[in-house]
Amino acid sequence: MDEQGGDNNGDRGNGHLDAAEAEDFEDGELEAILRESVGTLIALLDPVHGEPVWRAEILDQSPSEIAAEMRLSEREVTKRLRAGRRKLLHLTMLTLHPTLQE
Repeated sequence: MDEQGGDNNGDRGNGHLDAAEAEDFEDGELEAILRESVGTLIALLDPVHGEPVWRAEILDQSPSEIAAEMRLSEREVTKRLRAGRRKLLHLTMLTLHPTLQE
């Protein structure tokens, strides 16, 4: 333990990594971790919203590609993306809420 209550391994006792520890991640590793986290939250969305958000955020498809593959209008895809992203943001905030209070 260090003076701040951490474990001398980058953890300050609050579950957060310090800047030096965070720099140890490769960009690809960090992106993979973020995609996995976002993917987990997207899976919690109603499929009507989750599928277009998954295709846009994880598969990096454009709204026109999503519309063609899902047999929807681009307008409907855009509507579902907006609603799904709002819900995803809400889930993210709920997930981070205890952390944000520290």
